[in-house]
Amino acid sequence: MTTPDYSHLPRDADGRYRSAKLPTMRGEFIRLESKIEERFGPEMWQQRLEDPKSLIVLDLFCGAGGLSLGFQEAGFFVAAGVDVESWPSTSHGYNFLSKGVVQNIATIIDPEQFLGDLGIPRVDVIIGGPPCQGFARIGRGKLRSIEREDYYTEVLNNLYREFVRFVEVLRPMAFVMENVPDMARYDDGELLRRIEASFPGYTVDHRILDAVNAGVPQRRQRLFIQGNQLGLRSCLKRSCCRQSADHQAGHRDVDHRFATGRQHFIVLP
Repeated sequence: MTTPDYSHLPRDADGRYRSAKLPTMRGEFIRLESKIEERFGPEMWQQRLEDPKSLIVLDLFCGAGGLSLGFQEAGFFVAAGVDVESWPSTSHGYNFLSKGVVQNIATIIDPEQFLGDLGIPRVDVIIGGPPCQGFARIGRGKLRSIEREDYYTEVLNNLYREFVRFVEVLRPMAFVMENVPDMARYDDGELLRRIEASFPGYTVDHRILDAVNAGVPQRRQRLFIQGNQLGLRSCLKRSCCRQSADHQAGHRDVDHRFATGRQHFIVLP
């Protein structure tokens, strides 16, 4: 690739080019192959799907797969990811043996039919991070500057309801919704209270976690709202996740898939 000649562009007093005066350049497009399109990809996907020990995950607002990666490393099977943007969805398909769907989930009228069309018989866990710019203080300031705040407030800020709708219809064993910490403070906390009350039959709670506590060299806080039908409360330390013998004995009649799910959830941070 030939390096552009910027010698004709004006510089400031210190001899630096100013970004406002630099031409926009687009790099070469890289076509990422989906894992499921590889040889034996469909067969491997089907085997994971039919494995009775598999805990099947559906990732809404999947992006390139940050949440999917965490669940995959914890032993879950991310069977499908949905995103409205094609490029992040392509990256998700490259990163995971997963079916990618490029679609606005608000236009998916029947979630059960949607799963059937994908060939997925059930979903054990639904995860996703709805758009957050309209909740974040910095994001709202930026949106206000480009006159887009009303669009986020009226449209994208309500996409969390689509997440709730999928959980209501599909009734997974558990769900995890991720967003910026400001979502917990939005409308004086009323939004968070409304969301947590939207999942009857689930034990629901929330935590604000900081990536620095997971070994990441930066402070990055995120709100996690999680719920499950196992009656489990979340805990942040592995030492507080061990169940008593009496509690375990009370669930011996739970089928294998749910028992496996409990083992996974009690060790997740």
